[in-house]
Amino acid sequence: MSGNGSSLRRTAGVILLAIGAVFAVAALLGVIAAVGIRRLAKDQSSQSIAEINHTAQVTPQTRPSDGLAHAATGTGVTPIPAKVAADPNKHPPLIVPPLTAHATASLVRVDDTSAGNWVGRYGKQGYYLAMDGAVPHLPGGVNLAMAGAPFYAWSPVTTDPRGPSLPQDPAKRTSGQWFTGDKFTLDLDFRGAARSYQVALYLLDWDSDQRAQKLEAVDPDTGAVLLTRTDDHFRHGRYLILKLSGHVILRITRVGGVNCTLSGIFFDDIP
Repeated sequence: MSGNGSSLRRTAGVILLAIGAVFAVAALLGVIAAVGIRRLAKDQSSQSIAEINHTAQVTPQTRPSDGLAHAATGTGVTPIPAKVAADPNKHPPLIVPPLTAHATASLVRVDDTSAGNWVGRYGKQGYYLAMDGAVPHLPGGVNLAMAGAPFYAWSPVTTDPRGPSLPQDPAKRTSGQWFTGDKFTLDLDFRGAARSYQVALYLLDWDSDQRAQKLEAVDPDTGAVLLTRTDDHFRHGRYLILKLSGHVILRITRVGGVNCTLSGIFFDDIP
């Protein structure tokens, strides 16, 4: 029995040592694992802090080639629209000066002999003829507005030399008028052209010799009358050749006869 007891005690001791070794190894592995996890967490924390600091130091820059600002992100460089602050010293606002050319008007001469033969004499820079369907052909920078004068065709086709020639075929003629029983106006603005023009007005008393009318050139800004004259006996046709600049309103008023009238407006350079 004593031999068997000694054997059992030795076996129990070996088992206890083995169990102790297992617990020791497990404890050691636990310590190693804990240290590794702590170090890994520290490394990740340091990397995150470094990335945050790096991102905070990045400022948008403008590339001359594409005009976009670029900001650093976790996946690379991504273009974003640049916000450029306005610099009044480098980019002053565009200021359009007002149109301040002074209105001027003067009579150059009167032509009672050319009748309807205006092509080649007048209207080399533009014209507006009293005929059905006509539209103004104006010099660049010149504006014209007529108010209070409807169109009337005396004779759409005529061989009468008083009738103005057609611009596309001077051998053909027409005869019409803008008219009113009281008065009408031509608003002529030359400020966009920044120059003076010669303007010829064609007066024609087609069906009588009783018409009489007054022409006034008015500065619309001041109301000053720059020019005034009265015309009558223009049965054979009369050109009033004026020199105009700035912003001028021509006012035509009936003085005698059935109405006041105008048959054409012609623009030319100042001789």
